[in-house]
Amino acid sequence: FPLLYVAWLQSLEQFWVADLTFSTTLLGQFLEDMEAYAEDLNHVTSGEVLDEDIPPPSVSLPKLAALLRVFSTVVRSIGERFSPVRGPPITEVYVTDVLNRVLACVTAAKQVQFSEAVLTAGNECVGVLLASVEPIGPLMEAVLAYGLDQLDCCLACGSDYSLAVLTLLTLIVDQVNTRLPVSFVERLLAPHSQLLNLRFHPEKEVRVPHSSLAV
Repeated sequence: FPLLYVAWLQSLEQFWVADLTFSTTLLGQFLEDMEAYAEDLNHVTSGEVLDEDIPPPSVSLPKLAALLRVFSTVVRSIGERFSPVRGPPITEVYVTDVLNRVLACVTAAKQVQFSEAVLTAGNECVGVLLASVEPIGPLMEAVLAYGLDQLDCCLACGSDYSLAVLTLLTLIVDQVNTRLPVSFVERLLAPHSQLLNLRFHPEKEVRVPHSSLAV
């Protein structure tokens, strides 16, 4: 989606907040479209005889990235009202379900074909959702595993991706806080960790560590 379209979505901020039922319905449609594209990608690599209507990765991946960006834009536009603390229709169950489904879509796409655009947009989307829920149990495990998996890709990607990963990891550390398992911290700060390697990144904004990740 072009930047003009994103700006138009942002300009409707008052509308998104005023009619949250409509907003969550629209977000649900975006999410269903994401899952459809992720499913198309799985079919492409499964070796099945494909229907000619199933688009190739060159079509599915950019559309998935665009949907992730639009989804993030609407959630950001809803702002503080996108929180279980404020009550229905934004509940903890709702945010947890949406976050799990976004994680599944991005992970499925990565397993099919590496796309920096999808991963960058996915990390930003996971971040805006994670800011609204306290991850516990299986969700915490999924988020921690996702964050470490994204970190491993940093040196192969551009600065936008690295910044998105650092922002996401900072949010994960802040949200999980004292419940961070030792295994996660060890992976994060291991001598071969990409986090330490990013200290030598050519882009200054990537080299400057986020406060929660300073080592």
